[in-house]
Amino acid sequence: MFPPSVTRTIIRTISTSRPHVKVFSRGGQNLSDRYLRLEKALRGKEAYVGRTKELSELATTPAPAVHVQETFHGFTVPQMPKPPADDGTSFYL
Repeated sequence: MFPPSVTRTIIRTISTSRPHVKVFSRGGQNLSDRYLRLEKALRGKEAYVGRTKELSELATTPAPAVHVQETFHGFTVPQMPKPPADDGTSFYL
């Protein structure tokens, strides 16, 4: 594959390389700020859950009946027409 001189150079480079050392110059996060963020998130989640409970209670009230038209393959099925209503006059005496 590689000539022996290149193989020796690769092995020497691998054996002399130092392991990765963590650098702590960045520092950590402010724990007080982290606590406040977590507390705010938890309060928001509790408010959200409370709001969903209120909405679910509202959803249990019966909704007004809505007339739904029947369809067949995308076409509206016609309804039977209502017979004419009696208006109180009679043509036959």
